[in-house]
Amino acid sequence: MKKALYSFLFLFVTAACSRQSDPVPVSVPASAPTLYTVGWRVNGLTVSTGHYVSILSRSGSTLTVYGREYANERLLSEVQLEVPAAVGTYAFGAPSAAWATYALRGTKHYAGAAPGASGPTGSGTVVLTALTDGMAVGTFTFTGIDPVTKVEKSVTNGTFRVPF
Repeated sequence: MKKALYSFLFLFVTAACSRQSDPVPVSVPASAPTLYTVGWRVNGLTVSTGHYVSILSRSGSTLTVYGREYANERLLSEVQLEVPAAVGTYAFGAPSAAWATYALRGTKHYAGAAPGASGPTGSGTVVLTALTDGMAVGTFTFTGIDPVTKVEKSVTNGTFRVPF
């Protein structure tokens, strides 16, 4: 009898302590690709943006990729890449149309001929290794320069696997 009473109390306490506000886990179909991510290292610190990635557009000949890092619903940093929409290796800067920006709390560091860049910009490369009807995969590395302060940021070990 005591055993039944303890079992009942355990179930009662367990049910009473559960929260209805807990999020329901999202089921991912078995056919879904691995996690979409954008990640990089900046000045030696690793940034991963697994839940905040997107492709802004794939407008015929170009592909624009964003990776955003948030903390407490505030944007901390982001990387934006624009590359030709074809598998290959592209340098940021002339004559390539590829460019990149790294922004930390609103201050942008530019590589290549990025829109809004006035003054010196950094250099680097992006490698688009796969481009399918629904996903882009690649790597990147660049040095971005703040046109006002001339401060450089080194963005290395960049990877992206994003849907569109």
